[in-house]
Amino acid sequence: AESFTELRTAAIDKALKYLLETWLPGHKLHIQPFSAEKYTDITDEASGMEIWVQLIAAE
Repeated sequence: AESFTELRTAAIDKALKYLLETWLPGHKLHIQPFSAEKYTDITDEASGMEIWVQLIAAE
């Protein structure tokens, strides 16, 4: 990636794709059409990110 923004966007895209297409269906879970991102410990060496979603129902 050419910038941190592009790197972050690519990581979010991959994480959401896995969450929405693999993990949630595999656990028979459904969510609201909304997600939030939480960033922690942002340094030059490392950072953390959480993707939060709201559960609607489980089958």
